[in-house]
Amino acid sequence: MSVKRGNNLSRVYAIITTSLVLFMVGISFLIFLHGNKLIDQFKESVEFSVILKDTFENERIITLKEKIASAPYTQQFEFVSKEEAMKRYIELTGDDFREMLDNNPLYASINIKLKAKYANSDSIQLIQKRLIGEVGVAEFYYEKKLVDAINDNLKKLTLIVVAISIILLIITFMMIDGTVRLAMYSNRFIIRSMKLVGATRWFIVKPYLVRSLFEGILSGLLAVGGLVILLNILISVIPELTVLQDVSLTITLFSIVVCFGVFFSSLSTYFAVGKYLKMKLDELY
Repeated sequence: MSVKRGNNLSRVYAIITTSLVLFMVGISFLIFLHGNKLIDQFKESVEFSVILKDTFENERIITLKEKIASAPYTQQFEFVSKEEAMKRYIELTGDDFREMLDNNPLYASINIKLKAKYANSDSIQLIQKRLIGEVGVAEFYYEKKLVDAINDNLKKLTLIVVAISIILLIITFMMIDGTVRLAMYSNRFIIRSMKLVGATRWFIVKPYLVRSLFEGILSGLLAVGGLVILLNILISVIPELTVLQDVSLTITLFSIVVCFGVFFSSLSTYFAVGKYLKMKLDELY
């Protein structure tokens, strides 16, 4: 009875430990899979302003707006008239220059938000060159230092995330392997006995592989449950993270976590059983 109880406890320990490790792997993949969407969302939030000359006719403004709207690089755009620009300036600064000036010194503009794949230095320079060449365009304005800093930091962040993911995968295999081997330790004499009575390698390995399959699935599902709770908490605290609710990516993430649980658990079990099959009797003690 005590041996059976010990086996059950070791299996429970293995499942819990594997679940925690897979949960950490899930967080890593969560950052990796959804990170690109978050990065794209951040890039697409940067605004670029096409400043228009005062002499620009309304008909030409309409033509330019249509051209910008249909351009492949445009994610979103907004036309801001001189009057609207003045209204926004006063609301932002509280400084009503109309009391000192007879005319409105501000310019009309078309504010553009680029698609993420065009929000890099090379593409921005090409877009700037094309728009500056348009009749009636006075200036193409954006925070160049800010955009360059964003792109540089995002590249570094991507490399860091990839490196952390690789390290976590290695740690995952080592921890799951150690946990499975510890759980299999109590079965070493059973494995040895089956070998002595003439059982084939596959006959001995099969029941342990089947058990590891179910334990891997259970561990993966427990980890997925933890990830669901974590996602809901994150979204409730930070509403901007609703991008994480992408159904297809989330299903992919959960599938990866469960598959990792099954794969690593089964692989470690196979090698653990093989190890005890090769050991001599005196080495089992």
